[in-house]
Amino acid sequence: ELLKNDLLKRIVSTYKKTFTYGERTRTYINHNKLLHRYDGAIGMKTGFTKRSGRCLVGAAERDGLMLISVTLDAPSDWSDHAALFDFGFDTLECLTLCGEGDYLQEMKIVGGDKESILISAEKNLAIIKKNEEYTIKEYIELPRYGIAPIKTGDIVGRVVFKVGDELYSVN
Repeated sequence: ELLKNDLLKRIVSTYKKTFTYGERTRTYINHNKLLHRYDGAIGMKTGFTKRSGRCLVGAAERDGLMLISVTLDAPSDWSDHAALFDFGFDTLECLTLCGEGDYLQEMKIVGGDKESILISAEKNLAIIKKNEEYTIKEYIELPRYGIAPIKTGDIVGRVVFKVGDELYSVN
């Protein structure tokens, strides 16, 4: 949830920041070594307590795929997180099936001021899949015509994607 907030994401992913107040300058350094040791690292939180030992919540992002890792009482936390991220990026991929506004179609309308309207997918659809070969098929489910009134945002159909043996859809 924190990484959905652009400002907080920028803060936890900043390795070094210098502030100047009048004549006084102060530099803050983020203790998360992943930020300068791991390509794509974007934070998040380091910590230590006697009961939990060295703790680290890490995040990294590449090619639209964001991974989050957590270790507790891990003496090798930096290398553990790098290994977890390497495994995730080698094994998984983010596959964008549809973008907002894709599948632009004309739909005939009955009983309205216009004979037809333009419709499209209402949002992006991206999935996380194992990085392997699979087939992708798409099907547009749309009635032959719509009945007025149809307003912006009304759902009139959907696009169904078959990725391997799994189904996904977007309105």
